[in-house]
Amino acid sequence: MDVGAAAAIHRALIALRDAGAAILVISEDLDELFQISDRLAALSGGQLSDLIPTEQTSTVQIGGWMAGQFDHSQTQAHTPG
Repeated sequence: MDVGAAAAIHRALIALRDAGAAILVISEDLDELFQISDRLAALSGGQLSDLIPTEQTSTVQIGGWMAGQFDHSQTQAHTPG
C-alpha cells in the first residue's frame, strides 16, 4: 500500500477510535503502532504480555516482547490455557 493510502487508513482508524470504537491492529511496524495506538501488547511464543499504555513503553520494550523477551519485573506474560 502506498503512503497516501496508509495515511488515509490511519486517519479513519483514529476517527473510529475517537468515536468510541475498539480497534485491534496487528502489525510488526512499531512506528505505525506507536502513532495510532492508545495501548500496546505483544504476543510471542504463545505468551501475551500485559496491555500497557503507549506513553508508558518504548519501541525497545515492545520489540523485545515481540522477540519473546518478557521482563517479568515489569509485566506478567500470560500463557493462554
